[in-house]
Amino acid sequence: MAKILGGLRTSRFPLATNYEDQGPDEIVFPEDLSALDDAGVDSLLNGALEAFQDIYGDGSNLSDAQVDALSALTEGITRVKGEKDARTAASAERSASAAALAEQAGITLGTDPAPVAEEPVVDAPVEDAPAPVEDAPLDDALVASGTGSQRVPLSQVRRPRNTTSPRREEAPADRYGNRTIRDILRTPDGSQGVDWSALSGTLDDRLRSFPQQNYQAAARSGRRLREQHNLAVIQKPTDPRFTVTSRDPQHIQEVIDAARNEANLDNGRGGSGSLVAAGGWCAPSETIYDLCELETRAGLLSVPEITINRGGINFTTGPDFASIYSATGFCFTEAQDIAGEYAPGATPEDPNVAGDKPCYHIECPDFTEERLDVCGLCLTAGLLQARGYPEIIARVLRGALIGHDHRLNANIIEKMVAGSTAITMPANLAGATAPLLTSIELQVQHLRTVNRMDPSTTLEAVFPMWVHGVVRSDLALRLGLAEFDVSDQRINGWFTQRGISAQFVYDWQDIGTTAASGFLSWPNTVDFLLYPAGTWVKGAADVITLDTIYDSVGLGQNNYTALFTEEGYLMAKMCHDSRVVTVPLCPDGATAAGIAIDCDGVVAA
Repeated sequence: MAKILGGLRTSRFPLATNYEDQGPDEIVFPEDLSALDDAGVDSLLNGALEAFQDIYGDGSNLSDAQVDALSALTEGITRVKGEKDARTAASAERSASAAALAEQAGITLGTDPAPVAEEPVVDAPVEDAPAPVEDAPLDDALVASGTGSQRVPLSQVRRPRNTTSPRREEAPADRYGNRTIRDILRTPDGSQGVDWSALSGTLDDRLRSFPQQNYQAAARSGRRLREQHNLAVIQKPTDPRFTVTSRDPQHIQEVIDAARNEANLDNGRGGSGSLVAAGGWCAPSETIYDLCELETRAGLLSVPEITINRGGINFTTGPDFASIYSATGFCFTEAQDIAGEYAPGATPEDPNVAGDKPCYHIECPDFTEERLDVCGLCLTAGLLQARGYPEIIARVLRGALIGHDHRLNANIIEKMVAGSTAITMPANLAGATAPLLTSIELQVQHLRTVNRMDPSTTLEAVFPMWVHGVVRSDLALRLGLAEFDVSDQRINGWFTQRGISAQFVYDWQDIGTTAASGFLSWPNTVDFLLYPAGTWVKGAADVITLDTIYDSVGLGQNNYTALFTEEGYLMAKMCHDSRVVTVPLCPDGATAAGIAIDCDGVVAA
């Protein structure tokens, strides 16, 4: 039984059962809630809710012990609510069955039975799925007489005046010893953690207690029953420095500034820094159940991330430096001063003209709103499949979650491309390596100059994962200087020397969409993103919930929803200058033409 220990509250409430050990400073949730009558369940629930409110207060300045107490109370409250819902569903089921029997017997009821909701929904508790409520055994109660009549004794079926619910037969202990999911998901050192085998075991135990009879009866009568069990809640690790907790613009800006600060960033690249047989066999074949898994989470884009607790954020980039620089300031000579020629000419090259000294009026910037978008997953499976071949379900879940990450990755990059200035390099550039390095050099220098940035400032760049292969192919074909041992690190070094910190990602300019038989040459162009560190910030919802759902519609076909999840995200462009550059590619080894020189060192005619 889960207990809330004393010292947190002193009030006490009575329980409608004989729990003599109920002390003044604790609440006890019985392991078997079916032993309580309805009044006892209500009293226990009300008392637990009251205790929760007493501890929670206004939600501020809570200690670790108080948070642990609230967590344990929540578990108990969820179980008690689940017990109430199970009893309501069972009562409705019995009433419907009795009404059907009365109709079959041709009996007109004196009073209308309590109406049954068209689609009663049962939200089962996290810890224990509601067990089916079975009719009381009649043993030899139904005895056939010699005349064909039936004698039905009522002593075993008459409703007792005492409304205490009958005690249900205890389900066999599961492999986890009836521990809660919170206990199952806790690693030996006490931290939160779980592997897929443990989750599969939890699901298997859940299905073992599935109330199949209730759902079969619902399907026959055309009604709908539904249960949704929270299989796991994944709390994403968050940093208070990067979490938006109010709509105060100054607070939002402070969070964004902290996320964009290069000193606080770690792009997963090691430390802080830039964002970013010929006769046959008699024996039968052996079945191998190992499953091939090749997918990984490599190649996912890394950008600064903040936590969004509401539906989105409002922010402003303010004016860009180029606009300020071009619209402010004035200069004049002594002669122009005598002549009163203070106003600049139509163009910067034109001399001043007569007029007042120009002043730039500072306007209030517009704010941009970014709202969370949603990506999710929904997978169904068979109930028998879950018991007989859980490995295939676990494998598909693993693959689907990795696929979800890559699909989200593609959406994020797509938003960044859409928010960047498109630049296309000339189509007649020769080779692949030289055009690519030249494009990087040009755009880095121009971006720094426009914004008057520190020449040593590193810019972020994003390339498709296959760009290393293009460069190697080009170098391997060079005449007289074939390069066959060019590593990824060597190529990355060329990029670094030109002032960029490069990321190489999947899910953009995807060569995997071409069939293997048709992929015979490299693409004709490559795009890369270029922007100052901190220009792009990802906002993400702080909780990802994984659910399993039982629904009588699907269960009529012996199926259930094995996984349902949704994740919110947004991309905020915090600076003005983000570019997407298109570079022509022809990895043919082309280089600049050599010059013929005579023996005397003079250029040959």
